[in-house]
Amino acid sequence: MADQLVRRSTVRGAVTGAAVTCGLAALSVGSAQSCVVGAAAGGVAGAAVGRAKGEREVAQRVELVSANALVRSIRGMNGQMSAIELSLPELLAEQDAELADLQIRRATRAVTQKEYENGVRAIRESRATIAEALTLTIEQTEVASRNMTVAMQQGQLGLDWHLNAANQLGREAHSARSTISPIGPLSFAQDERVALNAAPRSGELR
Repeated sequence: MADQLVRRSTVRGAVTGAAVTCGLAALSVGSAQSCVVGAAAGGVAGAAVGRAKGEREVAQRVELVSANALVRSIRGMNGQMSAIELSLPELLAEQDAELADLQIRRATRAVTQKEYENGVRAIRESRATIAEALTLTIEQTEVASRNMTVAMQQGQLGLDWHLNAANQLGREAHSARSTISPIGPLSFAQDERVALNAAPRSGELR
């Protein structure tokens, strides 16, 4: 979703000439096409040599950011972030409980060392994947914000809400990522303290 936001926020042409004639609005595909035809027919943007050349020049100059497309991306990302904000704390709590259970079961030899390591590795990889996705989201919302700022600097109007919304999504992604704590290796001493509290197996010396 964030990658789509970046693509939709990218200005693909010089926002000058005929774009000024079109009012520098955030154009949808349909209104951009209407503007191109009207501007080319009227000889706007210095299309002095033929209608075809004029159409090509004007078409390039009105390839502005589509506000409607940005809204769709932002709404989709809002839905994703809301789901993450609701489910991530519960997931992390479940993983913490599972880690604690794995430690106890390893200490009491209810699971093998390999089973313990596989369980910890799965949780560690899950958290790393989520953190990486959120980090990428933060980076992409920053790119989208810069893209929209460039469009606004080139004269496009109507992107203030979109820019603020993209920045807010970045802040929410950053907040969610900050709740994910990495899982480090357990110390030997810590493992031994747990193991010493466990009941010895038959024939095992303490």
